[in-house]
Amino acid sequence: MRAAPPLLDVDVTHAAYGTAQVLRAVKFSMGRERLAIVGRNGAGKTTFCQAITGLHRNTRGTIRFEGRDILGLRPRQIGRAGVGYVPQGRRVFNSLTVEEHFAMQGRRTSPEWPMERLFEILPALKARRSSLAKNLSGGEQQMLAIARAVSMGPRLLIMDEPSEGLAPVIIDSLVEACDSLIAASSMGILVVEQNLNVAVRLSGRVLVMDRGEIAADMPTNEFAARPDLQEAYLGVSRSA
Repeated sequence: MRAAPPLLDVDVTHAAYGTAQVLRAVKFSMGRERLAIVGRNGAGKTTFCQAITGLHRNTRGTIRFEGRDILGLRPRQIGRAGVGYVPQGRRVFNSLTVEEHFAMQGRRTSPEWPMERLFEILPALKARRSSLAKNLSGGEQQMLAIARAVSMGPRLLIMDEPSEGLAPVIIDSLVEACDSLIAASSMGILVVEQNLNVAVRLSGRVLVMDRGEIAADMPTNEFAARPDLQEAYLGVSRSA
């Protein structure tokens, strides 16, 4: 009996903006696990997210999702295949209420993730269900962006810098909300973060991206105990 393919199998050899190459050697595979990619600004993390989701077209190599090569497909095709994406910067609609963000998805909403189930897991969002997105706090907007992606029933959820621009106390609430959603599902999670604390709390395995390459791949607890790697690749000082 043949083993099931990895949830995501990546071998990206090139991704560029014009003549500026950003990714050059990104190779790894993952199952339905919690995986974090960390790295400095400019390491290529967001470009990599966009390559997986079809938003960056100038990419070469292979990206297989459940055994199917999705590199070159349109974003909507990749989304329908089962890849959910929470982009950097949240990208919610200021003029819509929380409820309207879910209603607008219509039949694309997964029967596993009706709005009321998401509200049960995220009571802070439920309390704001009739509020316009522009009136939510940054943390509430991020919860909405994540819940909106989860409502589509993805088998892989990609989150790009979910803690960006949030105060530490808000980040704590966001991480707790993410933990609750992840615990209630069987999704694979790929979280891209510059904030090492968030990456460690949301993952069981860490990849370090440096200048468009995967420089290290190890269990999260091992990386958390390696201040030398944190300083070398993230600029986190030993004293900090």
